[in-house]
Order: sequence, then C-alpha cells, then structure tokens
Amino acid sequence: MVIKGSDLTIAKLFLWVRRHLFAQIQKVLTTIKPDSCNEIECCEALMVCGDTNRGYVFQGKAYAQIADSLGDRLRQSGIATRSIAGNFSRISATAAYGSPVTMNRFLLRNALFSRLKSLVSGRAIGESWRQNHRTDHWRKILNKCKAKVVFAIQPEIALCRAGHELAVQIFDVQHGIISDSVDNPYYGTENLVAREPTDIPHGFLCWDDSSAAVLRPLANRKGYGVHVIGNPWFARFAAPDADDALVQNELSLCNGRKRAIPALLVTLQYNMSEYAPDYVSNGVLATCLEQAIRETCHRYFWYIRLHPSQIQNKDSGSVKIYLQDAFGAYPNIDWDIASRVALPALLTTVDLHITHFSAVTIEAAWLGVRTGLLDPHIQPGRKHANLFPSERAQGYAELIPLETRTITSFIESALVTKKIASQQKMKQPDFNQSFIVSLFPVSRSDVIIVE
Repeated sequence: MVIKGSDLTIAKLFLWVRRHLFAQIQKVLTTIKPDSCNEIECCEALMVCGDTNRGYVFQGKAYAQIADSLGDRLRQSGIATRSIAGNFSRISATAAYGSPVTMNRFLLRNALFSRLKSLVSGRAIGESWRQNHRTDHWRKILNKCKAKVVFAIQPEIALCRAGHELAVQIFDVQHGIISDSVDNPYYGTENLVAREPTDIPHGFLCWDDSSAAVLRPLANRKGYGVHVIGNPWFARFAAPDADDALVQNELSLCNGRKRAIPALLVTLQYNMSEYAPDYVSNGVLATCLEQAIRETCHRYFWYIRLHPSQIQNKDSGSVKIYLQDAFGAYPNIDWDIASRVALPALLTTVDLHITHFSAVTIEAAWLGVRTGLLDPHIQPGRKHANLFPSERAQGYAELIPLETRTITSFIESALVTKKIASQQKMKQPDFNQSFIVSLFPVSRSDVIIVE
C-alpha cells in the first residue's frame, strides 16, 4: 500500500501523538497486571530481556537473538532456564519466548518515587534512593532464584551491586558494538573508571578479540574478566544443526529468495537524531544513500533492515512511514522481510552491505560480505575513529564519502568481486560452550541469564 498526500500528513501527526503521549500511557497500562517476578521459580538460567532486545519472532513469540540463543545452548547442556523482563515490557509472557515474568509495577513505583525524592531533596538523594531500592529488588529476585551466575546485556548498576553482595557472578554478554566512544558509554573508559568495582559486572563476554581489546586495559584495575566466547546467535548458523528448526527454516527461506540481480543490504541504526544529526537530517537514513537507492533500484535489489529497537519501540511507526514515503513507489526495495528474517541467513543472500556504523559490519565480515561505511565520524581523530579496526585493516569494510555518486561507484566496484572468497573470510570465533558451562556448579541449580 502506498501512502500519499494528506494521508501521510495525518499518519505523521498520529505517530507524533503516539510517540509523545501513547508511549507513556502504555507504560502505565503495563502495570495493571501485578508483577509476576515475585513468583519466579528456582532455575539454573534466567534470561532478563527488554522488549527492544527481542528483534526476531520464533514460533509466534518474540525472541531475543543473543540471550535466547544462549539460553537454548544452556538447555542443550541440561541447564534449566527461566526468563524475566528487566525493563518496562509491553510484550506479555505468552507472547515472548521463555514466558518472562515481569516487574513493571515495581519499575513504575521506583521511577515515580525517585522523581519525587529528587524534587524534594535534590537529584543526588533521589538517584541514591532509586539505586538502593533497585538493588534491594534485585537482591530479592536473586535470593528467590537462589542464583549463582547471571548473564546480562549491559546489566544495570543495581543488578551488579546485588550480585557482588550475594557472591553471584554477573557477566555482560556483547550484543552489538563495544567501543570507547561517547555514543557507547557503558563500555567507555570514562564510565568504567568512574564506577566502583561493585557497580561493574564480574566479567564481559565478547564476540571477538577486537571487542575484547576495548575492555582489557582496565580489567586488572577494576577486577573484572574479559572472555571471548563468540556470538551465540551467529554460531548457530555457522554450523547448522539439522535438528535446529529455527536455523533450518530461516536458511530454507533465504535460499528461496536468491535473485538474478545483485542484492544489497542496508542496516539502520536507532536514535540517529542523537548520534548523527549532522549528516542524517531525517533521523533514519543519510540523504545521499536514499538517493542512491532510488537511482539504482532498477538494477539492484535493496534490502533495508530496521534495527531491533526501531521494530519494538515507540519510533517504529515513524520509521516505517519514512520508508514508505521515500521508497514505496519504487521497485526492488524491501524493508519488511529484511527486518523479519534472521540476519545470519539474510547475509548469505546479499552481495554487499552498506550502513552508517552498524555492528552488522562485524557479522557481515564473518560471512565474507564487504561493508561500505557512511559515518564520517569514523575518520581519524573523530568520535568513532576506533570502530571496526580489524574489519577496515583487512579490507572487509571501507569508509565512503557522503555523496550519491561516490556510493554508486563504490557499489559498482565492490560488485566486481562480490563476496570475499571463503578462504579469505574473517575468522568467526567458535562459540565457547565449555567456558559457559564451566561457570555452573555441579548441582546446576542456580544460574541467571539477564539481558
């Protein structure tokens, strides 16, 4: 369906109202049902995922590619798992993989009372109250589960504190770029230096050595470990198991979509109005790339893949309206299927990858797909200068100037060689199953995975 004229204006107005009003109402509505986290069962592994981490649908349920793949691996090793939604969650237990329990009411109370404390007693006291109460809440959850290990995606300070107090190991599991930049403060040197050791996870589990290298300089000083374990989501596709229904279905689907003309993949990033307002004026895509897509869609097939956060959060509607407005009248441009299929399977069908600065750059290199990077901040001396050092040094990624003609020329040149020969693909680290399992006590009765 093509949206035109006044209909598009009305749609944009509705999305603005939805973004600024309905999103807040939705948060309140999620607290109608009592929190179920108090009923959490003892387990060996517990996934705690925010909605934005659930960027895939498997068997009709929202699926967190990294955390749920790790959970599946643990279950294969005989380790029981449970799941909890660690942030405000609009996805019900029956609609999410692992049937996560919730703590929406607690999070709303915590936010409201800490705001009141800040107004009455000052921001510092309000923030201290907020963290103390969140720490106490996580302490209760960990005690209820009788947990010994937590796997998390950027675990919050309160969870780290509770883990340290209870001698529960907390591990951060990489889910995207790890860099020392202002746009990625969780892993930044300034943040890690400022935090107390008890506010930091016991360890960081990374995809590859380049990511691990960002965190290693402060490891001894702050007392945390850094371990390369591979990417549990991509590892499933690197060595597909005949009994893995998810992988087999996705590979079969994508094999049936291979085309006679070259296929190009564009991966989007969320919150570009904050990260790159200087060159992404529409908040979604650089204008020069938008023009290049329209100019070449008759000879290339373009897949445009939304970031998981753009699929699940309040901006999803506005992004899709933009894409419909920009590309709806043109052939050979898809953002629906491209955003729903498993990324590892989709990458097997494309000849080239273009992005501003997505972590897919790393994953594409594992499958021998070159990347054109459009972010000018990757230039030496700028805030993203340290992104993708291995990929750029070995020719898997290249910085492209923000010009339509330069982009189309890059595409023509890159397609001459298309995919990198299999023997020249960047080595994808094997998933380190033995390390993960070694963290569990013999009883295997008390491990938590948190995203």
